[in-house]
Amino acid sequence: MRFGAWRTRGLLGAAILGLVGLALLDPRFRSSAPPEGAVFVLDVSESMGAGRAEPEPGWALRRPWLLVADGVQESRVSSAPVGIPRRASRLEAALVHAAERFPGAPVVLLSDGRETHGDARRGARAVAARGGQVYTAAPPRPVADVGLLRARVAQDGATVRVDAWLVASTPGAAVVELQHEGRVVDRRRAAWTEPGVVVAVALVDPAPGAGRMAYQVLLRAEPGTPNDDPDDDRLDLVRATAERVGEVWGELAATDLAVPGVRLLPRAGPGAPVLGGVDLVVLSNTPWSEIGPEGAERLVRFVAGGGRLLVLGGPDAYGPGGWALTALEEHLLPLRSRRPEGADLAVLLLLDRSASTHGRALAHLRGAAARAGRGAVPGERLGVLAFAHEPAAALLDPGWIDGGDGPAARERLVAALDALEARGGTDLPAALLAGVRELGAQAARQRRLLLLTDGDPDHPPDLAGLRAAREAAERAQIRVGALLVGDPALATRLREVVALAPGDVVELESPDDLPEALLHWVARERGEREVVPGPAGVVAQTDDLPPLDLADFRPVRMHALEAAPGAEEVLRTVPHATEAPLPFAARRRVGAGEVLALAWGPEAEDRSRWAREAARLGPWVAALAGAADRGLLADLDGRRLSVLWEEARGMGAIEAVGEGRPARLLEVAPGRFEGEVGPEALAGHLRVRAGPPFGESRPLRLPARPPLEHLGAGPDLGALDAIARAGGGQRLMAGVEVPAPAPAPGPSLAHGFLLLAVMLFLGERALR
Repeated sequence: MRFGAWRTRGLLGAAILGLVGLALLDPRFRSSAPPEGAVFVLDVSESMGAGRAEPEPGWALRRPWLLVADGVQESRVSSAPVGIPRRASRLEAALVHAAERFPGAPVVLLSDGRETHGDARRGARAVAARGGQVYTAAPPRPVADVGLLRARVAQDGATVRVDAWLVASTPGAAVVELQHEGRVVDRRRAAWTEPGVVVAVALVDPAPGAGRMAYQVLLRAEPGTPNDDPDDDRLDLVRATAERVGEVWGELAATDLAVPGVRLLPRAGPGAPVLGGVDLVVLSNTPWSEIGPEGAERLVRFVAGGGRLLVLGGPDAYGPGGWALTALEEHLLPLRSRRPEGADLAVLLLLDRSASTHGRALAHLRGAAARAGRGAVPGERLGVLAFAHEPAAALLDPGWIDGGDGPAARERLVAALDALEARGGTDLPAALLAGVRELGAQAARQRRLLLLTDGDPDHPPDLAGLRAAREAAERAQIRVGALLVGDPALATRLREVVALAPGDVVELESPDDLPEALLHWVARERGEREVVPGPAGVVAQTDDLPPLDLADFRPVRMHALEAAPGAEEVLRTVPHATEAPLPFAARRRVGAGEVLALAWGPEAEDRSRWAREAARLGPWVAALAGAADRGLLADLDGRRLSVLWEEARGMGAIEAVGEGRPARLLEVAPGRFEGEVGPEALAGHLRVRAGPPFGESRPLRLPARPPLEHLGAGPDLGALDAIARAGGGQRLMAGVEVPAPAPAPGPSLAHGFLLLAVMLFLGERALR
């Protein structure tokens, strides 16, 4: 009898242990609900042409469509009537909407990649921070279009010459007409056999009347040549003013680049837009923190709209300035930081998972760390140590990962990050000390410890503990930095006590900024040794630009960069101090404008020599400013002139000044002025002026280019690739299925197993 009771209790004990073990495995019912599918974002702006993009066969749709143009609209069917304006593209807004409305879902963007507002890559990072991926696809039915890119008018002796450039997405032909007040004065035919080739057409008015300087260029596609986008078929022109205006961003003094005929003005401030009427912007040794996404967007729009950009280096430019992997580098720069192959960099992320990070903050902290793990390059190691009231005993699985590891190790890190929960207090000094011990065991030439936290505003930072962490980091030769949100007191203490330089501690306004801030921080660390010593000789690679005096030019320090895809090298170094030649200057066409970048700048040279060395750039400054076709944005319909001058917003009225009596333009919308101008006003160099603070007039050149979104033909595949990379996805080819999301897990069985184990335990105790 006793043996039977003992055996029964033994069986009950084994059953209890088995049930507890099953509960720890967290088994779940299989969900009967299928995955909800991807979120489809459909670009319905006018640059997409006459057709509507549709999903590929087999693409599951269990969520609403997001239609995007100059706004975002949700719809259950892709063919729904469009209830938003279509003359602009706000792709970033649509991706942010998808991230917030459907967190964790994959997003498919069907677009030509041409946006007019925002940065779609920033929106893609917002999707990735919420656990989703972004896939891009060009329209299944490509936009078949021929359009005008830009045009210029100039006096050529006794005649007027107009040069126009056009591009097409399909082979074909078109007729280009030059008109004055509705009368055709010249007509030329252009034909091309390959898509994407820019064709130049020269038009002439052989007998211009007195004051005839207002023209229209019209494009008419011949039968058989498709033309889906009519908004790039007409350009208005007025003779350009002879004066050229430039704006200088950075510490460079405008007098350092003094050039006759070009008036250089200082930048009004980090948040100020490019001045109206500016032809040239000089970006000199300016860190990303002073440019920012909004500044980069303004520069992209400025250049694409016909402006010219001259980029100069220095210790706060390119990689060391945090430019790598930003919109500035992706969309504009012809020179970029070299993609490292063996950085020998060890980065440990201290990730705050305390209770105060619950919700959005922890989601963005995890998303930032996940992006850093996915973006690690060969020769670069990365680990994540979570902490709250005390640091974790070990790094998150799989420990240290190398950029050369396969995707399995990175996905294990992402899974470990997803499993983190916010709970407990915050002990920053203990976390920093634990991070120093862990990182100090890594053999790497560069060791960086980065704190990711929302701080602890309820308790002042422990000064003694922070000092101990600083001393331990110095002994281990570890540089400490921090990205934090919402705790100014902690930011001040970290700068004063722990950080090697104040810039190592970055205070963010919102948790939404964490993923991009971490990306820039890592890029800055990679580019720390980018500035290389000279002297180095420089040789010309092209004769298309005015020659520079390079006879005795030997830069003391310069950036080791690489030419961006599609860029043209202008100057290269002679390999004296470096092992191989490096690109020293390169240029890149962006829309109707151009960017010229140098791997050398005022702070990469002895300051006492800079004024003399900078004089060499005078011919390029003059050529860039003279080639610009920027001016204030304006449009001419007959004799009705419309001017967009945002800085004069609220002035009520401005004046258009030509050779005759000034014409008054009234403000019909914020920053937009309209009015009638006489032929005498259009005869001369047209300018506009307003009252204080705009006491001086500004040059007015009609843009002679289509709106930004219509500047080109066919999809911008480079932009689509960049958006997909930023969102952790890829550009989808025809016939490729969208990766299916994982099915949602069903209800957990763990609670039931634990309840049954408790009942058996009570039964076993009763048998005793």
